[in-house]
Amino acid sequence: MSRFTSLLLVLAAGTLWAGVDPASLAFARLASRRFMLDNELTLCEYLPGKTVARTVQYPALTNGLTVVGGYWPAAHYRAHVTSLPAEIAFSTKDGEVAMRFPVEGADLPKPPFDFSVLMTCGHRPATFTTKDGETRLLGIAQIPDKARPRLRENMQNWKFCVGGGVASARASLSAGIGQADVRFVTRGRDNALYMENGRAFFTFSARAYGAYQAVASFDPSLFDVRLEGVILFDYGDGELRNDLASHLFLDDEEGFWKGYASNFSTGSDALGKRAEGGLNAVWSERSPLHGLVVMRAKPLGLKGMNEDPCVTWDKEKRQWSLFVSEFTPKGIRASLLQSPEWDGGFRAVAGPVAQDSTGTTIARIGGVRYCFSGSADRACYVYSYPDLLMRGKLHFDFPPWDDTCRNGRVWPCIAELPHGYPFRYVLLTMDRANFPGMPKPNWTYGGLCFYGAN
Repeated sequence: MSRFTSLLLVLAAGTLWAGVDPASLAFARLASRRFMLDNELTLCEYLPGKTVARTVQYPALTNGLTVVGGYWPAAHYRAHVTSLPAEIAFSTKDGEVAMRFPVEGADLPKPPFDFSVLMTCGHRPATFTTKDGETRLLGIAQIPDKARPRLRENMQNWKFCVGGGVASARASLSAGIGQADVRFVTRGRDNALYMENGRAFFTFSARAYGAYQAVASFDPSLFDVRLEGVILFDYGDGELRNDLASHLFLDDEEGFWKGYASNFSTGSDALGKRAEGGLNAVWSERSPLHGLVVMRAKPLGLKGMNEDPCVTWDKEKRQWSLFVSEFTPKGIRASLLQSPEWDGGFRAVAGPVAQDSTGTTIARIGGVRYCFSGSADRACYVYSYPDLLMRGKLHFDFPPWDDTCRNGRVWPCIAELPHGYPFRYVLLTMDRANFPGMPKPNWTYGGLCFYGAN
């Protein structure tokens, strides 16, 4: 074969690859998994059987409680209960109890069992029991009037404590009892998939009764999902906040991490009364992908209400393009906004589209940008970039909904992988099945669903 013929074949292959239509791809279900308090990172532990100087490691307070360790406003607190009564509490070193969670109620299993409290930065805590591998909701606790769980100073002043028949305990960063609002972390300004040591990273909402922003990673040739950390947000008001539904990217031109998050922390348990605009610009010099990270945040200055931000840098127009789910009189619809600055000044340039929209995502397929969204129509729509013209739907052999879980408002988190992986395209999303027994309204979905296409 001549060099000229080889060059023609390479060019032809590149042309075909660039011409891939996302609506023609058939996504095959590869894996699914819902984590329920079983994908975690330890913050502190109470193991009285593995200590010598017990009162040094686990001090006793004057109120009868035993100190396990520190307090974090978005964490899972677990106690292994061997007899009743028992409790988890948050107390100062002087014995002033800020919040107390007694292990009580008619629905308790017979000891031994695990009792859990999931804190979500100010939204009401959920309590659970786990026995023989089954996790059940015990109840939704009230926060005492004088307690302000998301104050940053509480991390200095409060201690995680246990009392009564508790044989061991642990505080952890947790993937929660459901995972939702998945978004790949990207590198640069053009939505390239961010990877470390062969692992792709994604953000998600770690659910309790409320939720907080978490980060996980996995090898795209496997589905070995591993919790990496939790992100809290600092508005400069002394509180640490649980904003969600973010897009994070490493801007390697300016040398720090940037992103956008939905301001759910400004609303109520029912997600109402959020601050106008709905979206914040967030940033950090430290990588937000590992451990407990605090990112700074400020409002984007948008009007109305918006969610689910995803951004790309439009080099030709010298504009940041922000794809959002906009609240309109006809419902939530996808819209495209643009600004010369990444952290403000956005104006609408396309949309809102006619279809219900959620999980608005920009991704490159064959070098071409496309816009994607889930929908109450039980469809994942494909739109052209930047004019948001309808291109069709994504196709699944087993979609993330059925007649028992009908809600199709999922997040089509899609990425193109380099050669060498078993699938050229992968899609990560979630179902919308809420955790059993939760009082309504609640948003405690879902389970992760992983797909591949060639």
